[in-house]
Amino acid sequence: MLPVPMDPLLTLKLVRLAKLLAAFAFVAGSLGAVVPGDFERQRLMAYRVAGPGFGLTWVFGILLTFLTGTSLISTFVLAGFGLSFVTLHAVLYSAGRPERTGRWPLVTVVGCVTLTITLMVFRP
Repeated sequence: MLPVPMDPLLTLKLVRLAKLLAAFAFVAGSLGAVVPGDFERQRLMAYRVAGPGFGLTWVFGILLTFLTGTSLISTFVLAGFGLSFVTLHAVLYSAGRPERTGRWPLVTVVGCVTLTITLMVFRP
């Protein structure tokens, strides 16, 4: 029996769903890592939730650009890459040492996540 090829539309929808779930993990882990509280919880959120969420978001995002025919150098893609990279660095900075938890990593994460979501929705 020959394998049945997967419907391209179903593939696209599954990749979009996977990217959305990865983005949720990245945002939740990022916010959990910079919101003041227990330092061990912050480290756990940064390294176990935000980090993998970041990587999976990039992987599925790049896959989506190929599936949809979007250019990797379009404005919203490059801005999303840059802003997510800044977000990850703010998270890792905050989770690196207990004395680094403060207002600026939180402001950076919230600002960058808000801008990224805005760019992904409105696509300049």
